[in-house]
Amino acid sequence: MYIKRIVLNHFRNYSQIDVNFGLNRIYITGNNGIGKTNVLEAIYYLTLGRSFRKADDKALIQNGQNEASIYLEYFSEKDNKDHHLSCVINSSHRF
Repeated sequence: MYIKRIVLNHFRNYSQIDVNFGLNRIYITGNNGIGKTNVLEAIYYLTLGRSFRKADDKALIQNGQNEASIYLEYFSEKDNKDHHLSCVINSSHRF
């Protein structure tokens, strides 16, 4: 399995980010506090339904916003198909 694309809207410090990943290894680099771990947290949240930081869902929503969304596209070698996962995080519940 490999991730092809991730889209975050109002997730943590991202207003909007849309990243397409290639087949090569990906290295996420940058200064502290710019959101590298937030991308990993979004993947973790979407696949397991919770944050690895044990944060309340409200803490995942960008300040001043009512909801956040995560969209993930991945390819599975198991069935040789693309798959899509998504969720909307609301301050009161998840969809």
